[in-house]
Amino acid sequence: MRRREDRGSALLLALALVVLAHAVAGAVATRVVASARSEQQRLRHAQAFEAAEAGLAESVQWLVAGDTADVPEGDVGDATVEVEGTPLPSASGERLLALLATGRCRGAVERLELVVAVTVSPGDGTVRVERRSWRRLAGAQEPS
Repeated sequence: MRRREDRGSALLLALALVVLAHAVAGAVATRVVASARSEQQRLRHAQAFEAAEAGLAESVQWLVAGDTADVPEGDVGDATVEVEGTPLPSASGERLLALLATGRCRGAVERLELVVAVTVSPGDGTVRVERRSWRRLAGAQEPS
């Protein structure tokens, strides 16, 4: 026969286990949600980066075709991109351009800068574009 002091101890133990199980489940759920948000943010930045790269590639193609380096804002998948070309001073007399591409994807922003030298062949007018430098500028979060 049970002692009077032991009555209800099984119920208290079961209740404590249920509370502990809920706490563990809550912690796991919070971790999963945080991980999913982090992955979504990483994917948005990757898409914005890829859009900026695509914009730079298109801008170089436009230069080779003898057109302007400025690429108007356009869509690349879920992202948008815009490229602006800015002439740079050159001591050697070559035509240098800084191409700034801005890729945006649902709040994520990535900026890339490509500096190119553009030369035109005097004989046949062929345009040649040489890469001088490339860098990733600090990405920023767009205000909501």
